[in-house]
Amino acid sequence: MTEVKTDYGDLEKQRKAWERLENNHKRVLALPWEEFDHIDSAKIPRALDFIHVLHRDDFEYPYLSVKTAEGKIRIKRPTFHINNGLNHFSLFYGRTKANKDETETSISEESNVPRYVHAIMDYLAGTIAIYKECFYLINDNELVLLSQMKLSERYRLSNRSTFDVSAVEEILLFIHEHLQLEPIKAIKTAVIACNDFQMDLHTQDIRVDTQPSEKECYFKRYECNYNDVMKIVATYGNYLDMVIDDKDSLHNASLQPIYTMLVACREGTKAKFFVSKSAERTGKGLRHKVISAPFITKDILLDNLGGGGFEALNAWAQLDGGEFLLATEQGDITGKAMERALKVIATEDTHQARQTGGNTNNVNLTGVLSIDSNAKILLDEGMNSRAVNIAFRNRPAQESDNEREQIFSEYWEAFTVQTATSTSRTAKISAGVKSQHLT
Repeated sequence: MTEVKTDYGDLEKQRKAWERLENNHKRVLALPWEEFDHIDSAKIPRALDFIHVLHRDDFEYPYLSVKTAEGKIRIKRPTFHINNGLNHFSLFYGRTKANKDETETSISEESNVPRYVHAIMDYLAGTIAIYKECFYLINDNELVLLSQMKLSERYRLSNRSTFDVSAVEEILLFIHEHLQLEPIKAIKTAVIACNDFQMDLHTQDIRVDTQPSEKECYFKRYECNYNDVMKIVATYGNYLDMVIDDKDSLHNASLQPIYTMLVACREGTKAKFFVSKSAERTGKGLRHKVISAPFITKDILLDNLGGGGFEALNAWAQLDGGEFLLATEQGDITGKAMERALKVIATEDTHQARQTGGNTNNVNLTGVLSIDSNAKILLDEGMNSRAVNIAFRNRPAQESDNEREQIFSEYWEAFTVQTATSTSRTAKISAGVKSQHLT
């Protein structure tokens, strides 16, 4: 029988993490909750009193246990778990009590854990960090910006909850104001980390031979290598020279990916949207496939956004957290309702939205709109000033489909790959990273 060795060094790190969480729990219980302006504020510390951090302490016990004033009590199963990316924690939600003559102590589990308690414990453990007044999920190498809608989804909050999503945000901000907990991972809101290099969007530096660190959390984390990206440089440049119609359009085409990335990571101010226009089969689709690869991409129907009622609110909900908003096959783009929707997308950070079966919440409009159109675009002068035009070169009238396919096949092979999960070819992430033009 193979002997299982205990990693006492790792166990000691875990014990310190347990102790840190227990200390944060004690601190939050001691906050002046009477200063939190909510009719149910007294319920918060009462609910948190039921939280017990469980220790799988192989030094002493081969089971989960919790320290109480009366000693240690065995708990067979935890109520829930949390994970901050560096450590995992098992928590029990219940009360301890002694019998009449106080010779024995027992612990009983409460069946329903208030949903706001999960959010508070995530903050105390470091799974959620508050940085520059934004909420981030940081239990992986890549940051996730938490909108009201994402918070509602994560903690299943509704208007019927004791605290709705706005109140939960206020609770977390109240705790953060007093505790000022530092993120357990260094937050790099403007850094793209790849396997062996990093790109800093703030300084526009490239750090070669630099691997991601488990103690850092990045705006983006991609599985690609520096050499793979550099191999595409010349081919991508040739492709743009072939399909883009003029010098200004080439400049705008080069600007679009980095502009979109700067807006997405809050390094740039959103004020524009992009319009790619030409006849059919000129290479617009391949370029959009490539430049959208590094982003959270959402396909949108502009007509739905300009409507009213639930359909419009639901259409806005689909844009939450989207970074590259792609509108294709839209038909004619004109009219006041369409212009209002375009202005919101081009300039606003949030918008009210509602999912099916959900409540009305604010979504994060982090995305930059890209319109791929063969139809008319008739906007007033104010909206035209926000449009960044990219004209594509029409293919020769005498060019056959076979000839066109042969000309573009080199670029499809260089920039895309066929996967088992898609019926169409998927852009290589190395091609998408190249389009950021930091290389």
